[in-house]
Amino acid sequence: MDEAGNGGVDVRWFTVGDGAARGIVEVAIRSALVAQRARLARVAVDIVSDRDWPTSVHAAVRLAEERLTRNRQRDISLTLDPRLDEDFDILHALAPFSIGSTGTSSRGEHIWDANDTGTSVAFALTHRGTRREVCHHRSRRRRE
Repeated sequence: MDEAGNGGVDVRWFTVGDGAARGIVEVAIRSALVAQRARLARVAVDIVSDRDWPTSVHAAVRLAEERLTRNRQRDISLTLDPRLDEDFDILHALAPFSIGSTGTSSRGEHIWDANDTGTSVAFALTHRGTRREVCHHRSRRRRE
């Protein structure tokens, strides 16, 4: 990608290597979300997994399913605003295990993607703000 196509921001696309351990994939997906949170404007996550949902994310699954019902959505995909803490927490919990999730910037650019229960992952990172966002998220999680 050239700089002009990205508003003068140097963007690099990353993926997770084939055969990466499940724990590495989960950390990569979640870390990319944290790093990109300020750039993400809209994310859709499918509330379906190829495997049983891990016990650690059951509360997030219930909350996501309640939202689908409350919004009278018959779809499997829930649209979230990652700038809102509760929405981000749902996404952060479910993304590594969902059959599909995708995120776009405020300009509609596709910048984050995790599919097939974490076996297909790609994300576009910039140098600007990445370290700050990761540190902020870690400190917020410790306070809760």
